Amino acid sequence: MNLSRFWCWSAALGMLAAASPPVLAQRDQQSQLSEEEKPFHVQTGVSELWDSNIFRLADSSDNVVTDRITTAYVGLSFDKVYAQQSVNLHLTQSAVRYANNSYLNNNPFEYGGIWGWHLTPRISGSVTAERTQALNSFETYRNPTEKNLRTSVNNGLNLDGWVTGGWHAIAGVAYSKTTNSQTFIQLPGYRANSANGGIKYVAASGSTVSLTYRGTNGDYLDQPLNFVAQTDTGYWRRDAELLANWLLSGKSSLTGRLCWVDYRTDHFPDRDFSGAAGGLIFDWTPTQQLHVNAAATRDLGVYQDFFASYTVTDTFSIAPTWQMSAKTSLQLSLNRSAIDYRGPIVPLSGPLRHDTVDRAQLGFTWTPLRSLALTASVARDHRDSNDPTQLFNDRRGLVSASLQF
Repeated sequence: MNLSRFWCWSAALGMLAAASPPVLAQRDQQSQLSEEEKPFHVQTGVSELWDSNIFRLADSSDNVVTDRITTAYVGLSFDKVYAQQSVNLHLTQSAVRYANNSYLNNNPFEYGGIWGWHLTPRISGSVTAERTQALNSFETYRNPTEKNLRTSVNNGLNLDGWVTGGWHAIAGVAYSKTTNSQTFIQLPGYRANSANGGIKYVAASGSTVSLTYRGTNGDYLDQPLNFVAQTDTGYWRRDAELLANWLLSGKSSLTGRLCWVDYRTDHFPDRDFSGAAGGLIFDWTPTQQLHVNAAATRDLGVYQDFFASYTVTDTFSIAPTWQMSAKTSLQLSLNRSAIDYRGPIVPLSGPLRHDTVDRAQLGFTWTPLRSLALTASVARDHRDSNDPTQLFNDRRGLVSASLQF
């Protein structure tokens, strides 16, 4: 074990050891008695991930690389309700270390927060802020010689005005910015401002349905205007969305979404696209021990190279969770995505690229104390494609420990 990996494990395990089992048990009992009186919490943890193919290369490639990745983190959270106002904040600093590819080491800093407020009994809303940071997946970013860190910031303000009966007027504005540490033509960084407005109906049962129109204007960052590659400096996007959530019973709900997407670049009509997106999500809890989430979705997204301008992704997933006891649970996740790459800007001699991605994961969680969680999981990903350079198989194993106090 190299020095950085030793430091990650030592730091986290040292904090776990510092809180001996009797002390943890005592804190656990106290937290059950005064959880609402303790808005501040500190979280820390460490995980070890074994990855059989970190660069997502075809099995026939001589460059397939296995690695072990250690992640240690410490975080702070705040959760408090003041009369009709609620505040939830969290921030996390992590250290990610690769055993065999140290140039991929990174130290992501992330935060998130939401302030839910009521101005009057009829007017309410929320203010949100979020920052996430992680390496671009080598499933899409295909240069294994570079570390490409993707940082996203999203801020928003949402308003809800109760009009009469179950009818509400809704509106919002948002700002988002995503940057890459390296040039990423297929998924470039961008800065965008958006505004939305619509209506929502809330039934007496708690079911809801809303109709929203959203307009977004964005600028691509670190990407000059290129008339050969047809990479643009800006875009606009319009989304008309119908969203409904039905509470079918006390044990199940169904969420449906239908959205028409219209995307236009500033200069290159060949990069424009439009189409339907949406999906259905079924959430079911037949017993206290079993919970099942099943979904079928379609998404449209930007993807820029000579052979495609956008993707259409159809995904089917099911994720049951079995609460084996008060302290143990078993989680299974099965996912299949069919991805079509559309809108080429050069003539193709063959069919458009089509991928099928299968993902499966099995996890086990043990919570011996309220503040301590131990997890282990195994996963397998497989991508089939009519582009032979995009095939890959990947297997992963993960163990982790986390502590909250």
